[in-house]
Amino acid sequence: MAHADQILLARKQGIPIVSVATTFQISPQALMFRKEEAIKTFADVFGRTVYIQQGQPYWDFLKRKK
Repeated sequence: MAHADQILLARKQGIPIVSVATTFQISPQALMFRKEEAIKTFADVFGRTVYIQQGQPYWDFLKRKK
């Protein structure tokens, strides 16, 4: 099992991988914070501790959008 971005990165590295099936049309990933944190944009996240599943390319993508 993998996310679409992981498959694209693997193919870019020359790994002969093929996607067989997909269960979601879009990724259900989300960033959640307590209401009192008052986070409104991605820029408000930077400089804070964020816990993510290890090895997820989407976080590197979000950091580059900074």
